[in-house]
Amino acid sequence: MAGITAVLTGRLARRGTLLSIAIVNGDAIACRMSEMTARILDPAAIEQKLSLNTYNVDAERAHIRIIDSEVCLKCVRQQCINCCPANCYAPQDDGTVLFSYEGCVECGTCRIVCNQFRNVEWTYPRGGFGVQYRFG
Repeated sequence: MAGITAVLTGRLARRGTLLSIAIVNGDAIACRMSEMTARILDPAAIEQKLSLNTYNVDAERAHIRIIDSEVCLKCVRQQCINCCPANCYAPQDDGTVLFSYEGCVECGTCRIVCNQFRNVEWTYPRGGFGVQYRFG
C-alpha cells in the first residue's frame, strides 16, 4: 500500500493478542486487535491482568510526561487517550490531556501515536522503579 512507512506489531500477554499500529504518511492511524482475539478482550479481563502488576512509583522523577499540554489542543485525534492499554491518558474539559504516569506499563505506545507533534517525553525509570510484571 502506498504511503505506509511502518507497521509495528507485537503480541501481548500469554494469549497472543495482536496489537498493530500503522504509520501512514507520517501519521499513526490504527490501534487494533486481531479479529481472532477480540472475543477475549473485555475491559474487566484487562483490568484484572493489570492489577497483578506492581508499580514502584518514583515520586521524585516521572519517567514519562507530556511536554506541553497546549500542544494537545492542536491534536485532532488525541490517539494517546484511545491507544494507552493502561488508560493513563484522560481528556479534560478544556481539550488538554491529563497524564498519570503512576500506572504506566512502559509499552511506548503513546510515543508512537504522538508522532505528529512528538509531545511525549520518555526516559527509562531509575533503577528499582517502574512496573514489575507478574503475569505473562
